[in-house]
Amino acid sequence: MIVIKPIDLIVANCMHSAVSTIDKAKQHAESIAKVTGGTCNPGVDLTNVNECVARHLLCTIAHEASLAFVFEALKACKAPDNLDLIGEGMQAVRDMQK
Repeated sequence: MIVIKPIDLIVANCMHSAVSTIDKAKQHAESIAKVTGGTCNPGVDLTNVNECVARHLLCTIAHEASLAFVFEALKACKAPDNLDLIGEGMQAVRDMQK
């Protein structure tokens, strides 16, 4: 069963989770540097963190938001944006496979 959550809650949860994960990674890297006397410092590469969070956020919205928001996102990228269009697309694939 899918639990529908409001967008603001989904966004807040994603942001909190991302910040927590980043902080844990930094702490882990610092611990490794201390244990190895600085000879092994894996660091934490944050160059693509915002892109990763954006992609994760969209996936989470797809799974946890109302279908109306999912359809809006699909429409924004010119994908089939309602159940009828999705059904027609799937039927077209089935027909091609015959």
